Amino acid sequence: VAVASLRLKGLSANERVLAAETAAANAALDGDNLREAYRSVPFSQQQITTALSLAGSQPGGLDRALLLQAAEAAAQPSLRAELVLVALEEGRADGLYYVTAQAFAPSILSLEPEPDLLWFAGSAGRALYALGKYEGANAWFDLARRESMISPQAQASLTTLWPYARLAGFSASDWDGSLAAWGLARNESREHIADLQTLLASAFEALGQAEMSDLSRQLANYPSGTWPEPNNNTLLALRDAADGNRRGEAILLSLITLAPKGTQHLHPRKLEAICSALIRLGYPEEARHLAIEAAVRAGI
Repeated sequence: VAVASLRLKGLSANERVLAAETAAANAALDGDNLREAYRSVPFSQQQITTALSLAGSQPGGLDRALLLQAAEAAAQPSLRAELVLVALEEGRADGLYYVTAQAFAPSILSLEPEPDLLWFAGSAGRALYALGKYEGANAWFDLARRESMISPQAQASLTTLWPYARLAGFSASDWDGSLAAWGLARNESREHIADLQTLLASAFEALGQAEMSDLSRQLANYPSGTWPEPNNNTLLALRDAADGNRRGEAILLSLITLAPKGTQHLHPRKLEAICSALIRLGYPEEARHLAIEAAVRAGI
């Protein structure tokens, strides 16, 4: 989908941006073209200069367009980071986190992970892990880990990023890297944390992090109503197809297992089955991407 095709006669700026975001959410528009759509919205210099104070005062798509233009114009790293943070939070609230992260990726990558931006480390690292930009994400995780003994902001960022660092295959074991410690640091309801721990434990085990297997088995029987129960026959068929290296069949069964909502509310057993199958078929990076996406959509 070309941005030019979105400039249809009679469409308002908000409708054009909404069309671009919808296309991006359905993988019909890439990040470069989405940014072009955001840049095509006419804003005054006054609006760009006061973008932070205007955030939330207009439809989400226009808000993100203004925040992107302001972030690209911002000379101060702290201001650029603040603009990106607001945009990511708005995108998450609107169910467009990946779309927003795609659009703002260059702005995030333009920022150096420095102690002055510790408050931004968790958001920056999570967005980059979500996009598969592991090198940039790991730099933010390293910053949080180095500063965690002296900075509460770094500790909070470390809590945010630790699961993603593990899912991406980054060695994060220097920190007290257990799911139990992570759950305590989240300071949320016991039931919700147990749900998230179950999801992560299943992903860790599928990705070959053997030290997590005991906790994974412990949590496997946790009765949760968060996810719809998987079809055991489909999971068994998927495992059999992967064991037999029947790639086409295994991929099809993985897609069936993901239906109808993809990684949204993905049951931990489904996640473990699909990731394990992908790894056995020779797609470890795809398995990592899937696990990270499931974590993002679960609210981790």
